[in-house]
Amino acid sequence: MTFEDKTFGYKAEIKLGKIKKKPSDYFDGNIVKDGKSCSKIYGTYLGFIDFDDVRYWEKDMCVPHRVLLFLLINRLILKKVIKL
Repeated sequence: MTFEDKTFGYKAEIKLGKIKKKPSDYFDGNIVKDGKSCSKIYGTYLGFIDFDDVRYWEKDMCVPHRVLLFLLINRLILKKVIKL
């Protein structure tokens, strides 16, 4: 899979599900500018994404939006019922 930023000349070339001895949700690839690799990408879209061996995203760092909405709605209901 290839993503291209024509304005700045970057291209991300990512291979999905082709990592040996890893489940199919793993990927790896490179960010390329002017034919030279400038960053390595590795991760799993179900767990984490690393750029040059530095973790930039991990699923455990994110709070699902539905949970927050559910908690907010419950809080509003409790305010009306219990008059907090």
